[in-house]
Amino acid sequence: MRQMLFDPSLGIVATGLRAPSRPDRTRYFTMTDTILVLCTCPDEASADLICAQLLNQRLAACINQLPGLTSVYRWQGKIERATEIQLIIKSHAALFEPLRQCILAHHPYEVPEILALPASQGHQPYLDWIKQETS
Repeated sequence: MRQMLFDPSLGIVATGLRAPSRPDRTRYFTMTDTILVLCTCPDEASADLICAQLLNQRLAACINQLPGLTSVYRWQGKIERATEIQLIIKSHAALFEPLRQCILAHHPYEVPEILALPASQGHQPYLDWIKQETS
């Protein structure tokens, strides 16, 4: 943004560049106890079942299903490759244990992926919505 300066006593105009003002965005973000839980499923049926159970029990506010994921991993001494559905589950740290138990009760894998990652910051209205939907 250009800024014009005029000094009437000298009869000159000076120009300079001024940095645009930025709104204070920090008030929209906050530290949080929200977690993102990652879980892979072998097919749509098992993913849908787990999603329904978690949402019905209010253990999650939202779950993204990302189909077409290719996982390459070691299992029982061999390298395996599988097409899976990645679940990204939004919840709260205090609900992790019942959430984990719910996944274990409905998951077809012997050792399912269940990883909780902290959401260190987030948009406050979204965090409030997660809390409301899991209370």
